[in-house]
Amino acid sequence: AGKAITMDNVEERLPECNTEVVIYHEYRFYVGFMYYSMKSIWWRVNEDERTDMIVSEYDFWMPIPDLGE
Repeated sequence: AGKAITMDNVEERLPECNTEVVIYHEYRFYVGFMYYSMKSIWWRVNEDERTDMIVSEYDFWMPIPDLGE
């Protein structure tokens, strides 16, 4: 199941940096990764950093399942 991000315990609930995950952000799904920059937490979903999105407490994420298992 996906995990809701709550700002009271962010470190326990966010994926590791640079680990590719499925993201639900503002009513849309993306595949991307999370990273820290300028004291904020961001989602990066493509090579263009101008499209990066600040992680919101309303976002959800889940690991990408390994279909080879």
